[in-house]
Amino acid sequence: MALFLMLSMEAEAATVQYSVRYVKEHLFYHDDGQMNVIDLNLEWPDIIDGDRVDSLKSFIIERLFGFHHHDFDAAYAQFKDIFGKPVTQPLDSLPDDDKYCYVDLSLRLLGHAQGRFASFEISGSCNPGPKSKFTKQEVSILITYDIEKQRILRRNQLLHYEDMWKDFFTTRVLLMHAYVDGEMKPLYIHDACMVDNGILLRVEDEEDLNALNDVIIDASNMGGYLTRTAKKLLKPLKKSKREPQVFELPHQWKGEPVLDKAEVMPTSMRKDVSLPDMIKQNLQVPEGMEDSGIHGKVKLSVLIDQDGLMHDVRVVEPLEPSFDREAVKAVRALPRWNPGMELGQPVNVRATISLVF
Repeated sequence: MALFLMLSMEAEAATVQYSVRYVKEHLFYHDDGQMNVIDLNLEWPDIIDGDRVDSLKSFIIERLFGFHHHDFDAAYAQFKDIFGKPVTQPLDSLPDDDKYCYVDLSLRLLGHAQGRFASFEISGSCNPGPKSKFTKQEVSILITYDIEKQRILRRNQLLHYEDMWKDFFTTRVLLMHAYVDGEMKPLYIHDACMVDNGILLRVEDEEDLNALNDVIIDASNMGGYLTRTAKKLLKPLKKSKREPQVFELPHQWKGEPVLDKAEVMPTSMRKDVSLPDMIKQNLQVPEGMEDSGIHGKVKLSVLIDQDGLMHDVRVVEPLEPSFDREAVKAVRALPRWNPGMELGQPVNVRATISLVF
């Protein structure tokens, strides 16, 4: 697959109907002699195809943070408070290794069909040392959000799972078509979610219960194993009965206003290399997608603060989840910016960067 790059940077519209925020942090928190390390890598849905996905947000927050809430920023702040105070300067002494706790949270968008569904992988782990006050926990699930019905679907709502289990030999052969070097052995469908034109199955090897593999099966090969709900999600949406909602992008950053347009928009500090060339150096076609035939535009919203640092990276016009992810990665790798200017003073500016694969 050839990669072509077109780049534009312009003022951002105040409201959007699609916004997935890419939040990535590596934090150290300290509490009464204990050190807590938090790694967060989330693709957070603020709004998807004109749906503010409130039930989806509450579901994700409860699975990742362990309590009920509908607002991500408030929930995330509450979650971090559990682990004490942020480490902002060198400590007099490091805590004992046994008092460390490592928390790793991830949310990945796996599939998206305009107006029909969005599928996510929710995973997280808490690995405390012997003297940590926290307990070991793990979560790993796949979910599909039905945009039109505004509901969350799991494996048994997408598959006639009992029929698949009874018709064991057929199911085993079906799954083996997705393996290149696989052996014919019993497989257990641990989880499932919708993806473009098919379904992703997370399968578990009965001989090694710790081995999970993801296989994508084309809908045409699933026969009667897909439920009516799943089949409907794969069909083009005729006309939505929902009134589309909009999402207002944040107009403040750390208590200071964020402009949608400045007299002088942010520019790259690098004079020896153009902005398109810098992005092209870092932009990769997702692994395994070279011959996918996918092409089109990914539009990102970014905030450049008064110091020229980039924050709040969002996809506001998606292409496909893995391509969106690569576009975000390439833009995040850009060096510091010259900040936008208004009346001769540096200001926070929200702008868009559009990349075309």
